[in-house]
Amino acid sequence: MSNNIVNILYENAELYPDKVALIHGKKQLTYKELAQKIQQIAACFTAKGIAKDDKILLFVPMSLDLYAILLALWHCGATAVFLDAWVRKNRLEQAAALVKCKAFIGIPKAHILRLFSKEVRKIPVNIFAGLIRYKTKQKAPAVAEVAKADTALITFTTGSTDVPKAANRTHGFLIAQHEVLTKHLQPKATDINLATLPIVVLTNLAAGITTIIPDFNPAKPEAINPMHLAKVINRYKLTTTAGSPIIYAKLADYCLKEKVGLQSLKKISLGGAPVFLPLAKKLIKAFPETAVEIIYGSTEAEPISTITAKDLVASNSSIQTEGLLVGKPIAEIKVRIIPVTGNIGEICVAGDHVLKDYYRNDTAWRQNKIVDGDTIWHRTGDAGYLDQNGFLYLMGRLKQRFTHNDKIHYLFPLEAKLLEYPEIVIGTYLKKDNKLLLFIESATIVEQEIQQYCTANNMPVADQIIFGKIARDPRHNSKIDYGALNASVKN
Repeated sequence: MSNNIVNILYENAELYPDKVALIHGKKQLTYKELAQKIQQIAACFTAKGIAKDDKILLFVPMSLDLYAILLALWHCGATAVFLDAWVRKNRLEQAAALVKCKAFIGIPKAHILRLFSKEVRKIPVNIFAGLIRYKTKQKAPAVAEVAKADTALITFTTGSTDVPKAANRTHGFLIAQHEVLTKHLQPKATDINLATLPIVVLTNLAAGITTIIPDFNPAKPEAINPMHLAKVINRYKLTTTAGSPIIYAKLADYCLKEKVGLQSLKKISLGGAPVFLPLAKKLIKAFPETAVEIIYGSTEAEPISTITAKDLVASNSSIQTEGLLVGKPIAEIKVRIIPVTGNIGEICVAGDHVLKDYYRNDTAWRQNKIVDGDTIWHRTGDAGYLDQNGFLYLMGRLKQRFTHNDKIHYLFPLEAKLLEYPEIVIGTYLKKDNKLLLFIESATIVEQEIQQYCTANNMPVADQIIFGKIARDPRHNSKIDYGALNASVKN
Protein backbone atom coordinates (compact mmCIF):
# COMPACT_ATOMS: atom_id res chain seq x y z
CA MET A 1 0.00 0.00 0.00
CA SER A 2 1.23 3.50 -0.85
CA ASN A 3 2.13 5.73 2.07
CA ASN A 4 0.68 8.80 0.30
CA ILE A 5 -2.80 9.35 1.73
CA VAL A 6 -4.07 10.85 -1.56
CA ASN A 7 -4.05 7.36 -3.09
CA ILE A 8 -6.99 6.39 -0.88
CA LEU A 9 -9.04 9.02 -2.73
CA TYR A 10 -7.87 7.75 -6.12
CA GLU A 11 -8.83 4.20 -5.14
CA ASN A 12 -12.31 5.43 -4.24
CA ALA A 13 -12.55 7.23 -7.60
CA GLU A 14 -11.98 3.85 -9.26
CA LEU A 15 -14.50 2.09 -7.02
CA TYR A 16 -17.22 4.78 -7.04
CA PRO A 17 -16.59 7.02 -10.09
CA ASP A 18 -20.16 8.32 -10.39
CA LYS A 19 -20.87 8.59 -6.66
CA VAL A 20 -21.17 12.13 -5.33
CA ALA A 21 -18.21 12.87 -3.09
CA LEU A 22 -18.88 16.47 -2.01
CA ILE A 23 -21.83 18.87 -2.07
CA HIS A 24 -21.55 22.51 -1.05
CA GLY A 25 -24.41 24.84 -1.86
CA LYS A 26 -25.33 24.34 -5.52
CA LYS A 27 -21.99 22.75 -6.41
CA GLN A 28 -21.06 19.10 -6.25
CA LEU A 29 -18.31 16.74 -7.39
CA THR A 30 -18.39 13.00 -7.98
CA TYR A 31 -15.38 10.97 -6.90
CA LYS A 32 -14.21 10.78 -10.52
CA GLU A 33 -14.63 14.55 -10.98
CA LEU A 34 -12.81 15.24 -7.72
CA ALA A 35 -9.91 13.01 -8.79
CA GLN A 36 -9.71 14.82 -12.13
CA LYS A 37 -9.76 18.21 -10.41
CA ILE A 38 -7.01 17.12 -8.03
CA GLN A 39 -4.80 16.09 -10.93
CA GLN A 40 -5.55 19.32 -12.79
CA ILE A 41 -4.59 21.41 -9.75
CA ALA A 42 -1.52 19.25 -9.11
CA ALA A 43 -0.36 19.98 -12.67
CA CYS A 44 -0.85 23.70 -12.06
CA PHE A 45 1.08 23.52 -8.79
CA THR A 46 3.93 21.67 -10.50
CA ALA A 47 4.06 24.39 -13.16
CA LYS A 48 4.43 26.95 -10.37
CA GLY A 49 7.36 25.02 -8.89
CA ILE A 50 5.56 23.36 -5.97
CA ALA A 51 7.20 20.02 -5.26
CA LYS A 52 7.82 17.37 -2.61
CA ASP A 53 8.49 18.65 0.92
CA ASP A 54 7.51 22.24 0.08
CA LYS A 55 5.47 23.91 2.83
CA ILE A 56 2.31 25.62 1.57
CA LEU A 57 0.29 27.99 3.76
CA LEU A 58 -3.39 27.22 3.14
CA PHE A 59 -6.10 29.67 4.20
CA VAL A 60 -9.26 28.44 2.49
CA PRO A 61 -12.62 27.83 4.25
CA MET A 62 -14.50 24.53 4.04
CA SER A 63 -15.52 24.15 0.39
CA LEU A 64 -15.02 21.94 -2.65
CA ASP A 65 -11.90 23.99 -3.45
CA LEU A 66 -10.34 23.35 -0.05
CA TYR A 67 -10.29 19.57 -0.42
CA ALA A 68 -9.27 19.58 -4.08
CA ILE A 69 -6.36 21.91 -3.23
CA LEU A 70 -5.35 19.97 -0.12
CA LEU A 71 -5.34 16.62 -1.92
CA ALA A 72 -3.47 18.15 -4.88
CA LEU A 73 -0.74 19.32 -2.52
CA TRP A 74 -0.42 15.77 -1.18
CA HIS A 75 -0.37 14.47 -4.75
CA CYS A 76 2.73 16.63 -5.24
CA GLY A 77 4.22 15.48 -1.93
CA ALA A 78 3.95 18.98 -0.47
CA THR A 79 2.99 19.78 3.12
CA ALA A 80 -0.19 21.77 3.73
CA VAL A 81 0.05 24.28 6.57
CA PHE A 82 -3.62 24.61 7.48
CA LEU A 83 -5.16 27.59 9.23
CA ASP A 84 -8.63 27.51 10.76
CA ALA A 85 -11.28 30.01 9.71
CA TRP A 86 -11.18 31.68 13.15
CA VAL A 87 -7.49 32.60 12.82
CA ARG A 88 -6.70 36.31 13.02
CA LYS A 89 -3.72 38.35 11.85
CA ASN A 90 -1.48 37.60 14.84
CA ARG A 91 -1.92 33.84 14.50
CA LEU A 92 -1.37 34.05 10.75
CA GLU A 93 1.88 35.93 11.43
CA GLN A 94 2.98 33.34 13.98
CA ALA A 95 2.26 30.47 11.61
CA ALA A 96 4.13 32.13 8.73
CA ALA A 97 7.10 32.88 10.98
CA LEU A 98 7.24 29.35 12.38
CA VAL A 99 6.89 27.47 9.08
CA LYS A 100 8.88 28.84 6.17
CA CYS A 101 6.45 28.39 3.30
CA LYS A 102 7.06 28.42 -0.44
CA ALA A 103 3.51 29.43 -1.37
CA PHE A 104 0.44 31.04 0.13
CA ILE A 105 -2.93 29.78 -1.11
CA GLY A 106 -5.94 31.69 0.12
CA ILE A 107 -9.29 33.14 -0.84
CA PRO A 108 -9.15 36.81 -1.99
CA LYS A 109 -10.09 38.04 1.50
CA ALA A 110 -7.16 36.13 2.97
CA HIS A 111 -4.76 37.80 0.55
CA ILE A 112 -5.80 41.19 1.94
CA LEU A 113 -4.09 40.11 5.17
CA ARG A 114 -0.81 40.02 3.25
CA LEU A 115 -0.94 43.80 3.08
CA PHE A 116 -0.66 43.93 6.87
CA SER A 117 1.63 40.96 7.47
CA LYS A 118 5.37 41.20 6.94
CA GLU A 119 5.79 37.45 7.47
CA VAL A 120 3.19 36.49 4.88
CA ARG A 121 4.63 38.93 2.34
CA LYS A 122 7.93 37.02 2.55
CA ILE A 123 6.26 33.97 0.98
CA PRO A 124 7.42 33.95 -2.68
CA VAL A 125 4.47 32.31 -4.49
CA ASN A 126 0.88 33.55 -4.06
CA ILE A 127 -2.17 31.72 -5.41
CA PHE A 128 -5.76 32.99 -5.24
CA ALA A 129 -8.07 30.07 -4.46
CA GLY A 130 -11.40 30.24 -6.26
CA LEU A 131 -10.15 32.58 -8.98
CA ILE A 132 -7.41 30.55 -10.65
CA ARG A 133 -8.68 28.23 -13.38
CA TYR A 134 -5.90 25.69 -12.86
CA LYS A 135 -5.17 25.44 -16.56
CA THR A 136 -1.74 24.40 -17.76
CA LYS A 137 -0.31 22.46 -20.70
CA GLN A 138 1.73 20.49 -18.22
CA LYS A 139 0.43 17.08 -17.22
CA ALA A 140 -0.03 16.11 -13.61
CA PRO A 141 3.06 14.48 -12.16
CA ALA A 142 2.94 10.96 -10.80
CA VAL A 143 1.76 10.76 -7.22
CA ALA A 144 4.76 11.62 -5.05
CA GLU A 145 6.39 8.75 -3.19
CA VAL A 146 6.44 9.55 0.50
CA ALA A 147 7.49 7.80 3.69
CA LYS A 148 5.10 7.25 6.58
CA ALA A 149 7.13 9.76 8.58
CA ASP A 150 6.86 12.50 5.93
CA THR A 151 4.72 15.43 7.02
CA ALA A 152 1.41 15.77 5.17
CA LEU A 153 -0.32 18.40 7.25
CA ILE A 154 0.60 20.97 9.88
CA THR A 155 -2.27 22.32 11.98
CA PHE A 156 -2.29 24.60 14.98
CA THR A 157 -3.74 24.23 18.44
CA THR A 158 -6.01 26.93 19.86
CA GLY A 159 -3.54 27.88 22.59
CA SER A 160 -2.54 31.50 23.16
CA THR A 161 1.18 31.05 23.86
CA ASP A 162 3.75 33.15 21.99
CA VAL A 163 4.82 30.20 19.85
CA PRO A 164 1.76 28.20 18.68
CA LYS A 165 1.87 24.43 18.92
CA ALA A 166 2.03 23.15 15.36
CA ALA A 167 0.79 19.56 15.15
CA ASN A 168 3.03 17.60 12.78
CA ARG A 169 0.62 15.20 11.04
CA THR A 170 2.49 12.69 8.91
CA HIS A 171 1.03 10.53 6.14
CA GLY A 172 1.36 7.53 8.46
CA PHE A 173 -0.45 9.36 11.26
CA LEU A 174 -3.33 10.43 8.98
CA ILE A 175 -3.76 6.91 7.60
CA ALA A 176 -3.75 5.45 11.13
CA GLN A 177 -6.28 8.07 12.25
CA HIS A 178 -8.48 7.29 9.24
CA GLU A 179 -8.40 3.57 10.04
CA VAL A 180 -9.32 4.14 13.69
CA LEU A 181 -12.08 6.65 12.96
CA THR A 182 -13.52 4.38 10.26
CA LYS A 183 -13.60 1.47 12.68
CA HIS A 184 -15.40 3.45 15.37
CA LEU A 185 -17.65 5.70 13.27
CA GLN A 186 -18.51 2.69 11.05
CA PRO A 187 -19.56 4.63 7.94
CA LYS A 188 -21.73 2.70 5.50
CA ALA A 189 -21.48 2.94 1.72
CA THR A 190 -24.99 4.41 1.61
CA ASP A 191 -24.30 7.10 4.22
CA ILE A 192 -24.71 10.78 3.44
CA ASN A 193 -22.88 12.82 6.06
CA LEU A 194 -23.17 16.46 7.04
CA ALA A 195 -19.76 17.64 8.27
CA THR A 196 -18.98 20.87 10.08
CA LEU A 197 -15.36 20.05 10.95
CA PRO A 198 -12.62 19.93 8.26
CA ILE A 199 -11.04 16.67 9.50
CA VAL A 200 -14.39 14.85 9.27
CA VAL A 201 -14.60 15.55 5.53
CA LEU A 202 -11.19 13.91 5.02
CA THR A 203 -12.39 10.85 6.92
CA ASN A 204 -15.51 10.72 4.75
CA LEU A 205 -13.56 10.99 1.50
CA ALA A 206 -11.25 8.21 2.63
CA ALA A 207 -14.31 6.08 3.51
CA GLY A 208 -15.93 6.69 0.11
CA ILE A 209 -19.15 8.28 1.33
CA THR A 210 -20.99 11.46 0.33
CA THR A 211 -20.41 14.63 2.35
CA ILE A 212 -22.58 17.73 2.57
CA ILE A 213 -20.72 20.88 3.63
CA PRO A 214 -23.33 23.28 5.04
CA ASP A 215 -23.35 26.99 4.29
CA PHE A 216 -22.12 28.48 7.55
CA ASN A 217 -19.23 30.48 8.93
CA PRO A 218 -16.76 27.96 10.45
CA ALA A 219 -15.30 30.82 12.49
CA LYS A 220 -18.65 31.18 14.27
CA PRO A 221 -20.24 27.74 14.71
CA GLU A 222 -22.58 29.20 17.32
CA ALA A 223 -24.12 31.42 14.62
CA ILE A 224 -25.21 28.48 12.44
CA ASN A 225 -28.86 28.62 11.36
CA PRO A 226 -30.56 25.52 12.84
CA MET A 227 -33.60 25.90 10.56
CA HIS A 228 -31.33 25.81 7.50
CA LEU A 229 -29.47 22.83 8.98
CA ALA A 230 -32.71 20.90 9.55
CA LYS A 231 -33.87 21.64 6.00
CA VAL A 232 -30.57 20.39 4.55
CA ILE A 233 -30.77 17.19 6.61
CA ASN A 234 -34.33 16.47 5.45
CA ARG A 235 -33.78 17.55 1.83
CA TYR A 236 -30.80 15.24 1.29
CA LYS A 237 -32.06 12.58 3.71
CA LEU A 238 -28.78 12.73 5.58
CA THR A 239 -27.97 9.68 7.67
CA THR A 240 -25.05 10.89 9.78
CA THR A 241 -23.53 14.13 10.96
CA ALA A 242 -20.50 15.16 13.02
CA GLY A 243 -19.35 18.38 14.62
CA SER A 244 -19.15 20.61 17.66
CA PRO A 245 -21.70 20.28 20.51
CA ILE A 246 -22.90 23.90 20.16
CA ILE A 247 -24.25 23.16 16.67
CA TYR A 248 -26.37 20.22 17.77
CA ALA A 249 -27.53 22.01 20.91
CA LYS A 250 -28.98 24.74 18.67
CA LEU A 251 -30.41 22.16 16.27
CA ALA A 252 -32.06 20.31 19.17
CA ASP A 253 -33.57 23.53 20.55
CA TYR A 254 -35.02 24.35 17.14
CA CYS A 255 -36.43 20.86 16.54
CA LEU A 256 -38.04 20.72 19.98
CA LYS A 257 -39.55 24.19 19.70
CA GLU A 258 -40.83 23.80 16.13
CA LYS A 259 -41.62 20.08 16.48
CA VAL A 260 -39.43 19.24 13.49
CA GLY A 261 -38.37 15.63 13.01
CA LEU A 262 -35.18 14.38 11.33
CA GLN A 263 -36.30 10.88 10.43
CA SER A 264 -33.40 10.01 8.12
CA LEU A 265 -30.71 10.88 10.69
CA LYS A 266 -29.28 7.69 12.17
CA LYS A 267 -26.23 8.99 14.02
CA ILE A 268 -24.80 12.21 15.48
CA SER A 269 -21.14 12.29 16.52
CA LEU A 270 -20.05 15.06 18.88
CA GLY A 271 -16.45 16.11 19.46
CA GLY A 272 -14.26 18.98 20.54
CA ALA A 273 -15.84 19.76 23.90
CA PRO A 274 -17.30 18.00 26.96
CA VAL A 275 -20.96 17.00 26.87
CA PHE A 276 -22.64 17.24 30.26
CA LEU A 277 -25.96 15.65 31.27
CA PRO A 278 -28.29 18.55 30.32
CA LEU A 279 -27.14 18.52 26.70
CA ALA A 280 -27.09 14.71 26.53
CA LYS A 281 -30.71 14.61 27.77
CA LYS A 282 -31.77 17.36 25.35
CA LEU A 283 -30.27 15.51 22.36
CA ILE A 284 -31.97 12.26 23.35
CA LYS A 285 -35.31 14.07 23.64
CA ALA A 286 -34.92 15.96 20.35
CA PHE A 287 -33.64 12.97 18.36
CA PRO A 288 -35.14 9.85 20.00
CA GLU A 289 -34.44 7.57 17.03
CA THR A 290 -30.89 8.85 16.45
CA ALA A 291 -27.77 7.36 18.04
CA VAL A 292 -25.83 10.18 19.68
CA GLU A 293 -22.14 9.39 20.18
CA ILE A 294 -19.79 11.54 22.27
CA ILE A 295 -16.12 11.35 21.29
CA TYR A 296 -13.38 12.27 23.75
CA GLY A 297 -10.10 13.25 22.12
CA SER A 298 -7.79 16.14 21.36
CA THR A 299 -5.80 17.66 18.52
CA GLU A 300 -3.06 15.16 19.25
CA ALA A 301 -5.24 12.08 19.79
CA GLU A 302 -8.64 11.59 18.17
CA PRO A 303 -10.40 9.49 19.36
CA ILE A 304 -9.39 8.40 22.87
CA SER A 305 -12.75 7.04 24.03
CA THR A 306 -16.42 7.16 23.07
CA ILE A 307 -19.76 6.89 24.86
CA THR A 308 -23.36 7.22 23.72
CA ALA A 309 -25.57 9.93 25.19
CA LYS A 310 -27.98 7.23 26.39
CA ASP A 311 -25.21 5.37 28.21
CA LEU A 312 -24.02 8.60 29.81
CA VAL A 313 -27.52 9.41 31.06
CA ALA A 314 -28.22 5.82 32.14
CA SER A 315 -24.95 5.39 34.05
CA ASN A 316 -25.15 5.28 37.80
CA SER A 317 -22.17 7.61 38.13
CA SER A 318 -22.63 11.13 39.46
CA ILE A 319 -20.76 13.78 37.50
CA GLN A 320 -20.96 16.04 40.53
CA THR A 321 -18.83 13.68 42.63
CA GLU A 322 -17.18 11.20 40.28
CA GLY A 323 -16.38 13.25 37.18
CA LEU A 324 -17.61 13.10 33.60
CA LEU A 325 -17.86 9.57 32.19
CA VAL A 326 -16.45 9.36 28.64
CA GLY A 327 -16.59 5.60 28.13
CA LYS A 328 -13.85 2.99 27.83
CA PRO A 329 -10.66 3.85 25.93
CA ILE A 330 -10.73 2.42 22.41
CA ALA A 331 -8.70 -0.75 21.75
CA GLU A 332 -6.15 1.09 19.57
CA ILE A 333 -4.99 3.40 22.35
CA LYS A 334 -3.13 2.91 25.61
CA VAL A 335 -4.05 5.07 28.60
CA ARG A 336 -1.99 5.75 31.71
CA ILE A 337 -2.62 8.12 34.61
CA ILE A 338 0.14 10.19 36.23
CA PRO A 339 -1.12 10.41 39.83
CA VAL A 340 -1.79 13.83 41.32
CA THR A 341 -4.36 13.39 44.09
CA GLY A 342 -5.43 9.88 45.05
CA ASN A 343 -6.54 8.00 41.94
CA ILE A 344 -6.94 11.24 39.96
CA GLY A 345 -4.11 12.36 37.72
CA GLU A 346 -3.09 13.50 34.26
CA ILE A 347 -4.39 11.36 31.39
CA CYS A 348 -1.61 10.18 29.07
CA VAL A 349 -2.18 8.26 25.83
CA ALA A 350 -0.13 6.39 23.23
CA GLY A 351 -0.94 4.72 19.92
CA ASP A 352 -0.38 4.87 16.16
CA HIS A 353 -2.94 7.65 15.80
CA VAL A 354 -1.47 9.72 18.64
CA LEU A 355 0.65 12.64 17.46
CA LYS A 356 4.35 11.99 17.99
CA ASP A 357 5.78 15.50 17.73
CA TYR A 358 5.33 19.19 17.00
CA TYR A 359 6.86 21.24 14.24
CA ARG A 360 9.86 23.31 15.39
CA ASN A 361 8.72 23.51 18.99
CA ASP A 362 11.04 21.62 21.33
CA THR A 363 9.48 23.31 24.36
CA ALA A 364 6.02 21.97 23.50
CA TRP A 365 7.50 18.52 22.88
CA ARG A 366 9.23 18.43 26.27
CA GLN A 367 6.08 19.68 28.01
CA ASN A 368 3.67 17.29 26.30
CA LYS A 369 5.57 14.08 25.49
CA ILE A 370 7.07 11.30 27.59
CA VAL A 371 9.43 8.76 26.02
CA ASP A 372 9.24 5.26 27.48
CA GLY A 373 11.44 2.92 25.45
CA ASP A 374 9.91 2.78 21.97
CA THR A 375 6.64 4.36 23.14
CA ILE A 376 5.92 8.09 23.00
CA TRP A 377 3.19 9.09 25.44
CA HIS A 378 1.15 12.24 24.98
CA ARG A 379 0.19 14.23 28.06
CA THR A 380 -3.34 15.47 27.41
CA GLY A 381 -3.38 18.04 30.20
CA ASP A 382 -6.74 16.59 31.29
CA ALA A 383 -7.29 15.37 34.82
CA GLY A 384 -9.13 12.09 35.20
CA TYR A 385 -8.96 8.47 36.25
CA LEU A 386 -9.82 4.91 35.25
CA ASP A 387 -12.28 3.07 37.47
CA GLN A 388 -11.99 -0.62 38.42
CA ASN A 389 -13.93 -1.60 35.29
CA GLY A 390 -11.69 0.37 32.92
CA PHE A 391 -14.07 3.29 32.33
CA LEU A 392 -12.47 6.71 31.90
CA TYR A 393 -13.70 9.76 33.83
CA LEU A 394 -12.73 13.40 33.24
CA MET A 395 -12.34 15.95 36.04
CA GLY A 396 -11.38 18.98 33.91
CA ARG A 397 -8.13 20.59 32.87
CA LEU A 398 -5.36 19.69 35.30
CA LYS A 399 -3.95 23.22 35.55
CA GLN A 400 -7.40 24.64 36.36
CA ARG A 401 -7.72 22.72 39.64
CA PHE A 402 -7.52 24.89 42.74
CA THR A 403 -7.23 24.59 46.49
CA HIS A 404 -9.82 26.29 48.69
CA ASN A 405 -10.16 25.86 52.44
CA ASP A 406 -7.51 23.11 52.32
CA LYS A 407 -9.47 21.07 49.76
CA ILE A 408 -8.46 20.40 46.15
CA HIS A 409 -11.25 21.08 43.65
CA TYR A 410 -11.47 20.01 40.00
CA LEU A 411 -13.68 22.03 37.67
CA PHE A 412 -15.88 19.51 35.84
CA PRO A 413 -17.80 18.36 38.94
CA LEU A 414 -18.37 22.00 39.93
CA GLU A 415 -19.36 23.12 36.42
CA ALA A 416 -21.74 20.17 36.15
CA LYS A 417 -23.41 21.11 39.43
CA LEU A 418 -23.83 24.72 38.27
CA LEU A 419 -25.55 23.46 35.11
CA GLU A 420 -28.20 21.81 37.30
CA TYR A 421 -29.49 25.28 38.16
CA PRO A 422 -32.08 25.92 35.39
CA GLU A 423 -31.27 29.60 34.84
CA ILE A 424 -27.50 29.09 34.50
CA VAL A 425 -26.27 28.75 30.91
CA ILE A 426 -22.70 27.98 31.97
CA GLY A 427 -20.48 28.70 34.93
CA THR A 428 -17.01 28.07 36.36
CA TYR A 429 -14.52 28.98 39.06
CA LEU A 430 -11.13 30.69 38.84
CA LYS A 431 -8.58 31.12 41.64
CA LYS A 432 -6.49 34.22 41.07
CA ASP A 433 -4.22 36.03 43.54
CA ASN A 434 -5.66 33.93 46.39
CA LYS A 435 -9.11 35.18 45.49
CA LEU A 436 -11.81 32.72 44.43
CA LEU A 437 -13.94 34.00 41.56
CA LEU A 438 -17.18 32.46 40.31
CA PHE A 439 -18.26 33.25 36.74
CA ILE A 440 -21.91 32.89 35.85
CA GLU A 441 -23.62 33.30 32.49
CA SER A 442 -27.32 33.87 33.17
CA ALA A 443 -29.98 36.40 32.26
CA THR A 444 -32.03 36.13 35.45
CA ILE A 445 -30.15 34.73 38.42
CA VAL A 446 -28.87 37.05 41.18
CA GLU A 447 -25.85 36.80 43.49
CA GLN A 448 -27.75 35.83 46.63
CA GLU A 449 -29.35 32.85 44.88
CA ILE A 450 -25.95 31.61 43.70
CA GLN A 451 -24.38 31.87 47.14
CA GLN A 452 -27.29 29.97 48.68
CA TYR A 453 -27.09 27.30 45.97
CA CYS A 454 -23.35 26.81 46.51
CA THR A 455 -23.75 26.58 50.27
CA ALA A 456 -26.61 24.10 50.02
CA ASN A 457 -24.59 21.85 47.69
CA ASN A 458 -21.27 21.95 49.55
CA MET A 459 -19.62 23.93 46.76
CA PRO A 460 -16.94 26.55 47.39
CA VAL A 461 -18.40 29.96 48.24
CA ALA A 462 -16.62 32.49 46.03
CA ASP A 463 -15.09 35.75 47.18
CA GLN A 464 -16.65 37.42 44.15
CA ILE A 465 -19.29 36.47 41.57
CA ILE A 466 -18.88 37.86 38.06
CA PHE A 467 -21.91 37.86 35.77
CA GLY A 468 -21.70 38.09 31.99
CA LYS A 469 -20.89 36.24 28.80
CA ILE A 470 -18.25 33.57 29.39
CA ALA A 471 -15.59 33.22 26.71
CA ARG A 472 -15.69 29.99 24.67
CA ASP A 473 -12.92 28.37 22.66
CA PRO A 474 -12.52 29.85 19.14
CA ARG A 475 -12.63 26.53 17.26
CA HIS A 476 -15.79 24.90 18.63
CA ASN A 477 -17.37 27.69 20.72
CA SER A 478 -18.48 24.83 22.95
CA LYS A 479 -16.13 24.83 25.94
CA ILE A 480 -14.88 27.49 28.32
CA ASP A 481 -11.76 29.40 27.27
CA TYR A 482 -10.05 29.56 30.66
CA GLY A 483 -7.09 31.54 29.31
CA ALA A 484 -9.36 34.28 27.95
CA LEU A 485 -11.34 34.23 31.19
CA ASN A 486 -8.19 34.70 33.24
CA ALA A 487 -7.00 37.52 30.97
CA SER A 488 -10.34 39.31 31.36
CA VAL A 489 -9.91 39.69 35.11
CA LYS A 490 -8.15 42.89 36.10
CA ASN A 491 -5.38 42.51 38.67
